[in-house]
Amino acid sequence: SRGLGDVYKRQLMELLKRKPNIRNICLCLDNDSAGRTAAKEIAGKLRSMGYINIYERYPNEKDYNDELKKVKSIINEQAEENEQ
Repeated sequence: SRGLGDVYKRQLMELLKRKPNIRNICLCLDNDSAGRTAAKEIAGKLRSMGYINIYERYPNEKDYNDELKKVKSIINEQAEENEQ
């Protein structure tokens, strides 16, 4: 069986075929062992294809959704403090 990550990898490769002018690639995966392993695997594949400007970024939380929730919570707290 194929994992969801395989779908994203395939979509990325198809995008790169359609957009040969892309030179910089930033991989933004989850901040866990699976996300970091997948990023290393994808970066290796891209390097073997000739891409050299590959960056990996990870959220401070487990994933970007959790990070956005945290930021939203902080903004809401600040708004409540300003109302008082």
